[in-house]
Amino acid sequence: MKVKFSKRENTKEHPQYMYLKILFLDSSAILSWFLKNDVGTMQAGGKNVMDIHNEQTRIPCSLNISQTVYDEVIKKLKQFYKDDNIIIRKYISLLNDFYLIDKNQKDVEKIEERRGALINRHPDLKKKRNSQDSRILNELISYLEIFTGKSGPILVSCDNNMNNIASLESWNVFNPREKSIEDLKAF
Repeated sequence: MKVKFSKRENTKEHPQYMYLKILFLDSSAILSWFLKNDVGTMQAGGKNVMDIHNEQTRIPCSLNISQTVYDEVIKKLKQFYKDDNIIIRKYISLLNDFYLIDKNQKDVEKIEERRGALINRHPDLKKKRNSQDSRILNELISYLEIFTGKSGPILVSCDNNMNNIASLESWNVFNPREKSIEDLKAF
């Protein structure tokens, strides 16, 4: 999204226009921050996701998730942390900082038609292990398709299969396990 600052001189240090990055986070990215690995530290990519969340003023962005992502993260938190309600509540509070996108496309038939077309173009999405991927990618397309160019949504995901499909669909992809915050700024 292009934002114009009124009465501001257009210089390199203070551009007249600034582009807001529209980030769509997959559950794999959020969980890389919230869940710990075998040695009790943050998973690979988790620090980048935490930094994106905590440094929204340095990286002007909108942090978006879908209901499917929200539900999947809550389910995994409850499985991983079992009875530790304090930790679960802490992470749910952080999760609530993300903007839960509503369905811009209310036509359920059209949404399912798009999802079917996506699955036809990428047969791997038919496999049970990828059942949520097709739903999440379809939500990205359905909800944020109005933004293009420099304002095109950026999928933030640690899921290689989902990232490959999103790239094939010409969406911008940021894998926090493979790229740095500086790479994100360059989008």
